[in-house]
Amino acid sequence: MQFAAVFTIAAALLPSALGAPATPAPSKPAAVLPQLCKVEMFDNNARFVGTARGNWDKDFVIKGHTIKCNTRCETKDVVLPKNWSVKGYMIKV
Repeated sequence: MQFAAVFTIAAALLPSALGAPATPAPSKPAAVLPQLCKVEMFDNNARFVGTARGNWDKDFVIKGHTIKCNTRCETKDVVLPKNWSVKGYMIKV
C-alpha cells in the first residue's frame, strides 16, 4: 500500500522534475491585434500632400479623398486626381 502511494506521487512529480510543465498549456488561438496603418498622399510633382494613420478597417481621409486599406495596409478603392499617388504601409507597435 505504501509503495503504491509513493509511486503515484513520483509519477505526478516526474514531468516537472524533467523541466516539462506539469499540465499541458491550453491551446488557444493567438490574439489578433488590430493592424495599424499609415497612409501618405503625394501630388503629381511627388510633393507630400498629407498623411493619416489608424486601424486598417477604417476609412482614411486626406484632403477630402477617402482611402480604404486591406489587412496588409495596401490601398484600394482610391479615386485621385491624375498622376497623384497614395502609399499605405504597416506601423510596427
